[in-house]
Order: sequence, then C-alpha cells, then structure tokens
Amino acid sequence: MILNQLFEIENKLSKLNVAHTINRNIDKLKLIHENSFDEFSFIIENPKGEKYNETRTDLEATIVGNSVNNLVVVDVIKPIIRIKQGKVSKIIQKGIVIVQDKNISIKEEKTKTLKQNSLNCIKMIFPFKGKKKIKESSRKKKKKRR
Repeated sequence: MILNQLFEIENKLSKLNVAHTINRNIDKLKLIHENSFDEFSFIIENPKGEKYNETRTDLEATIVGNSVNNLVVVDVIKPIIRIKQGKVSKIIQKGIVIVQDKNISIKEEKTKTLKQNSLNCIKMIFPFKGKKKIKESSRKKKKKRR
C-alpha cells in the first residue's frame, strides 16, 4: 500500500535528521492521497509515544519486558490507516507496534535480559550443588587425608 511506503520513508528520514524540505514533499504526497477522492479520504496515524492498554482495538502490540503497567508505544512497524467518509472514520489497517513500560528504557531492558541470559549460561556450565553437598565432599576429603 502506498500509504505504508510513505510512512516508512517518513520514519527513515526522521532517524537520519535530514532537512525538513523532504518532509514537506512527503506531506504534499499524503495530502494529495488524502484529498484525491471526493467521497472519502485516507488518514495515516502514527501512535508512537501514545499510551497503550489492552482495550485499544486500533493496535496489535508486542510487549517488551515483563511489566504490563504504564505501557507506551515505543516503535511503530505499521501505522494505523483510516478511511474517512464525511464525519465517520473506519480503521482499514490496524497499527502494528512495540510497547513497553514508560519508566524503563529499551537499553535498560536489553541489559536486564543480557544479564539474566548470562546468569542462566553460568548456571548451566557450573551447576550449583548446594551447601550440604559441598560440606559432605570436603568431609570425605578430610577422612581420606587421615
């Protein structure tokens, strides 16, 4: 869909911090597309930064991290696209997004996951035997020495 491509170009340009003149061209293309039909128009919505909860019907979300409180949209894979006829609008494409707790940054979450994965690897390589087994094995060694 052309609207998805316009959204992708706009997102990539925002990450590059390119001059605003290109954004003006994209805005013109979107305006042309929105107003090209007499009876209806298309609207592209970028929900990045918006609050998210499970009752939203306009988004399909992947939750990053363990928290399900204070969720916010941190990345948009596909925007919400609506078709508007008069005063009525209808969703023709749900937004596909990534959400996470607004109090935790993605970097913090990746660090937590990396630490947990490292601990799991260490536990697999060096399984913990417990204090009793360690004491028993040290007692056996002492008996052998005598």
